[in-house]
Amino acid sequence: MEPLEKPKYITNKWSLAQPKSSIFFEGNFIFKNRIFRLLCLQSTLFLQCLLLHPTFSKSSKAILIRRGLAPINFLGSIKFFLENLAKPLEDNCLINFEIAFLSEYFAAKSIEWGFFKGPIYSTPLRFIKGTQRWNKEDLSEDEKKRQEGESCSKLRLVGWTVYQISSFRGLGFSWGMAHEANNSSLLEIIFRYFRVKIVTIITTCLIIASRDSIDGKAINLLRDLGVPEFSGLNLMAELFLNILFGICLCCKLDNGFTFCNIIVKVAYKFLTCTHAPKSMCDFLNPLYYPHFFYSPHTTNSLADFWGKGWHQLFRRIFLICGGKPAIYLANLFGASERITKSIGIMGVFLASATFHEYLPWAVFQGSTPNPYIPFRTFPGSGFFFMVQPIGIFIEPYIIPWIPQWAGGGKLWVWSFLAIVATPFRQQYIGPYRFANTIPPFSKLSWKDFAMPT
Repeated sequence: MEPLEKPKYITNKWSLAQPKSSIFFEGNFIFKNRIFRLLCLQSTLFLQCLLLHPTFSKSSKAILIRRGLAPINFLGSIKFFLENLAKPLEDNCLINFEIAFLSEYFAAKSIEWGFFKGPIYSTPLRFIKGTQRWNKEDLSEDEKKRQEGESCSKLRLVGWTVYQISSFRGLGFSWGMAHEANNSSLLEIIFRYFRVKIVTIITTCLIIASRDSIDGKAINLLRDLGVPEFSGLNLMAELFLNILFGICLCCKLDNGFTFCNIIVKVAYKFLTCTHAPKSMCDFLNPLYYPHFFYSPHTTNSLADFWGKGWHQLFRRIFLICGGKPAIYLANLFGASERITKSIGIMGVFLASATFHEYLPWAVFQGSTPNPYIPFRTFPGSGFFFMVQPIGIFIEPYIIPWIPQWAGGGKLWVWSFLAIVATPFRQQYIGPYRFANTIPPFSKLSWKDFAMPT
């Protein structure tokens, strides 16, 4: 395969923000037809989620309907969004990434809502050690029965469903580990935003500098920074760029959600001052919008990194779509408890690998200059997530040998992720990929850095 020529970077912002052809830029009849199909799809997804309310806990019909809608909603989500990618693909990769993400997110949620045993109970907030947090253990059997027997109007059912769909982990964080609510003040949230924004700008600039070097190689970045030549400079450069990519990705995601938290905080203060309806105030209650990340850079093991530090938005999706089936198969073949747990972890990361592999396949199709072709192009994100269980399995034997003065578990986490991240990084910021949408330094302005993410 011939090497790609040095890409011509997209500098026309309107070509990124305004797709030439998409669901919103078609003929009137086609537009109405697609909107109708989208409403039908969203209605069936909404019904699936609604039937997980405790009111339907004893209803076998509700379970059958949820499971019957699962394959319909799964195929509908994948098919509809793929048919409506913005054209031309190479000029709209950021928009198409968001479309592809929504496609597989709702497809995965349809599997979750279809095969989750249910129902979903609302978990109340408790004051624990001076802060408000959710704790699943506080939900007694009596409380569950109360929620099941509670009279619920159609309007309340609709409101409950909207809360479920819009919440990170269900209304009141009804699943997953005990989680702290957003107890931060507005000033603390703003400070967090600008602190992370500074790191985002620095890492983005370094990635651009590497991309715009003579041959686009990572080693040129260290040379430009004045690092002297030595035999391991190329390896060091690759690891350094991998770390920059990870930090930049984390900071961009955190900035996006922190910016939303600022808006929610201001809107909630306005609503409470104007005595708005309680349901509206509850929907925008900042307590229910906790921080997206919890210091992943300080974790001492890969298990803590993925289980606590990194965001948990897809935790139950991966568990139900990958972990639960893997555990079921392990039990079916009579595996021991330890092996079953290990297979369950591998199933979770297999689901994660599949989820992340779908995005480049959907966005960088055959018509783009650097297409991603399954089974022909190396699966960068798939490889990255599939080797994580190996790191989790071997880290109990490695971390004790790393002295604390050298970083201990933190050094292990950073080293392992940096070593295995090269294919993942190249998949997303290689030639004609996402880094292409960022103009060179000569074309940059303060507006490019003022964006929320």
